[in-house]
Amino acid sequence: MTTGGGMTLNIDENLVKPVVEKEIEAAVIRELEKMPLLLPQMVSHVLLMPVSDRGEPSNSSYDKHRTYMNWVFQKAIQEATKEAIVNWLKNNNDALEKEVDKQLRASSSKFAKSVIDAFVGLANNSWRFSVNVELPKD
Repeated sequence: MTTGGGMTLNIDENLVKPVVEKEIEAAVIRELEKMPLLLPQMVSHVLLMPVSDRGEPSNSSYDKHRTYMNWVFQKAIQEATKEAIVNWLKNNNDALEKEVDKQLRASSSKFAKSVIDAFVGLANNSWRFSVNVELPKD
């Protein structure tokens, strides 16, 4: 830095930079403290801002009905519901297995028919179906 009288003054940036940063930070904090409603307004803005189905800020008219707060509640309820169902299934695993087995046995003919129908449907389309026959080598 050169003064008006032709004198040069060299000041290390590492010495000045932290002081300037602290002064700027202090000035910003002083101004924020003068606005007691700023924090409530900022929180309200964030909670009520429209978000996408991923919780990201959105300007889409489709997302106007979903606020960040709604999105957070929805995710929390979904996670709690999923956890409750998983726990219930763990506690009732034997009954669940028996019921699945019972329904598979009762509908095995329907299931077999749907597999055969799908196989026949593929066989009728020569573009999507091929058969390779290999005989065992002795």
